[in-house]
Amino acid sequence: MPFPRTLLTLFFILSTITVSQAQEKKNLWLCRLIQTADSLLTKRYFKADFDTLYLARPRTAWTVKGRVNLSGSNMYLRGTSKGIGYNAMLYSDFKTTLNVSIGFRGLSIGVSVNPLSWTGKYHDYEFNLNSYGNRWGIDIVYHNQQSAEGWIKSNDQEQIRKLDAGTLLSKTLNADAYFVFNNKRFSIPAAFSQSYIQKRSAGTWLLGVSLMNQWVESTIDTQKIHSNKYSSLSIGVGAGYGYNFAMRKNWLIHLSAVPSVVIWSKTETWNGREWNKVSSHFPDVIMAGRAALIKNYRQNFMGISLIANFSAIGEASSMQVSTTKWRLRIFYGWRF
Repeated sequence: MPFPRTLLTLFFILSTITVSQAQEKKNLWLCRLIQTADSLLTKRYFKADFDTLYLARPRTAWTVKGRVNLSGSNMYLRGTSKGIGYNAMLYSDFKTTLNVSIGFRGLSIGVSVNPLSWTGKYHDYEFNLNSYGNRWGIDIVYHNQQSAEGWIKSNDQEQIRKLDAGTLLSKTLNADAYFVFNNKRFSIPAAFSQSYIQKRSAGTWLLGVSLMNQWVESTIDTQKIHSNKYSSLSIGVGAGYGYNFAMRKNWLIHLSAVPSVVIWSKTETWNGREWNKVSSHFPDVIMAGRAALIKNYRQNFMGISLIANFSAIGEASSMQVSTTKWRLRIFYGWRF
C-alpha cells in the first residue's frame, strides 16, 4: 500500500521541520536573553560612579581565581561561681580549604573543599558569605565548632585541667557590615574581590554594624562552673577608618578597622533548671579588622588578605566571653 506509506513519510518530514523551527526559535530566544543579560551587566559594570583618576574597572569580562583559605578561632571564658573565680580557654582546629571561583562582570561563584574532611580528621563546619561594594558590604561567618580543645582553671585549685576535644561545643555567627563615605576614590573590592583596581592612594571614614550570636554548651563538671549552656546575642554600632596604599609597580596595601560598641545585648546561662540573665559590661565591644596585600599584572593578579573579628561580651563578675576569629586567604587569578 504505497499511499499510506507516502502519508507517513510526509508526516515525518513535516514534523521534523516543525520541531526544527521550534528549536530554532528557542535557541534564538536564549541567545537574545544572554545578549540582554550581558548588555545589562556590562552597563552596570562600567557605570562611571567613581573617580577614574583613583579607581578603574578591569577591562576583561571574565576572572578565574584559585585560593587557599586558612582560618581559626579561640574563645576565652572567665567568671565567678559561688564566690570562686574560674578561667577557661578553647582552641579550634586550624581549617584549610581550597577554592576555585569564576566571575563575570563583577559577579562570581566558587566551590570550596576541605581535604581533611575527606579523611575524617576535621569535624567542624564553617560557612562564609561575602559581598563587597564601594559604598557598602558585609561579611557573614557561621562556625559550628565541635573538635576544639583547651584548658580550665578554678581559682581554688592550682592545677590546670585539660579540656579534651568535644568537652565544649560552640556555635558562632558573625555579621559585619560597613558603609564607606569616600566611595568614589576608595575601594574595598580592589583589595578583597579584585573587581576594581586602586590607581591612587585614598582613605575613608567607615561606619560599621556588627552582630554576634554565640551558643556554648559544656559537658564538664557543673560544680565548678554553675552553668552548662551559654547563649548571647549582641548588636554593635561603631566607626573606623580604612586606607588603600597604591604603590609603585601596581602593589596595593589595604588596612582598615571598625570598632563597635554593643548597644543591645541579651546574654543568658542555663543551670540545668532555668535560664539566668548575665549582667552586661560597658563597653562591650566587637572589633572588625581587615588587611590585604595585592599585586596586579597586565592580565593576572595575586595577593593575600586577612579578616579578623574580636569581641568581649559580658561581665567578669558573672561570665565574660572573649572570642577571636580570623581568616587568611592566599590567591592567584587570571583575567581574560
